[in-house]
Amino acid sequence: MKDYMPLVIGGLAFVATAFFVIAIGGFFDRERAAKNRAKVLASYARVSGAGEALDLEAEKPKGAFEKRLTTLRAALFEDLLAAGVAVSPDGWLGVIAATGALAFIGGTYLSGSPIIGLLFGGVAAYFAPRAFLNNRRSKRAIKFADELPGLMQVLASGLRTGLPFAQALESAARQDRGEVGVQMNYALTEVQFGSTLEEALMRTANRMDSNDLIWFVQALDIQREIGGSLSGVLDNVAATIRSRADLRREVRVLSAEGKLSAYVLLGLPVGTFGILLLIRPAYVSFFWTNTLGMVMAGVFVALVTVGWFWLRKLVVIDV
Repeated sequence: MKDYMPLVIGGLAFVATAFFVIAIGGFFDRERAAKNRAKVLASYARVSGAGEALDLEAEKPKGAFEKRLTTLRAALFEDLLAAGVAVSPDGWLGVIAATGALAFIGGTYLSGSPIIGLLFGGVAAYFAPRAFLNNRRSKRAIKFADELPGLMQVLASGLRTGLPFAQALESAARQDRGEVGVQMNYALTEVQFGSTLEEALMRTANRMDSNDLIWFVQALDIQREIGGSLSGVLDNVAATIRSRADLRREVRVLSAEGKLSAYVLLGLPVGTFGILLLIRPAYVSFFWTNTLGMVMAGVFVALVTVGWFWLRKLVVIDV
């Protein structure tokens, strides 16, 4: 088995590199990414043209496994759309597989044990791509929340000039070059494919984790039922959202020290282990060559995991 190990590692390295090249190519294939995005947005619509309806019907999953896979792809597509990553769900699955393969190769090379390499590969494949997406998604969600009050005011100004709400939203989205404009254009694309404006905005709110936009959609529903000045409602909603945004920024500043302390406390043991694995692998080989060491490693992973969730509860404050 040891004689074939270099060949296996070399093959995995080739496959992993190929996956990365294909996935990175997706970042630059804007036309293909736009077609894929339009295709998924069209699937949200309840009303389509005759040709579109036939195409969507032909692509509907038939079995339970295909339905589950379609659901997972749709959820992954929403994550990629929120993170601004122009890669298809299948391409991102390739990135996950390549990350796991490269981590397996590195872990096996450093530790000399395929079991440790497999553990490294599984952890890296699960956490690294997800952490990347979550980081980009949270940054864009913060930017979206900060820019949303400005969109409300532009909408209110458009309504005062006599524009219908849908036309005012389209005009504001085209003028906005920030994150709000990007997401609103996605919502308007859904409307063009036959979805209702409320459903498209609600999906945008869920995608960007925006309670402010959810309240905005609810305010629209209430205004349609009871009537009144929509521009005045938008002004009040914009003022409320701006106050909440100011409070969120203040909370982020006050909790930044606690978050940094949490990252340092969690990174110290993991970083120390990684450094020792690089400079003195024999010193830490006890954790995968000895039964007691395996037990200690398992307890360490469990405690670090519990500590991570506990610290997140302490430093993450919802406003």
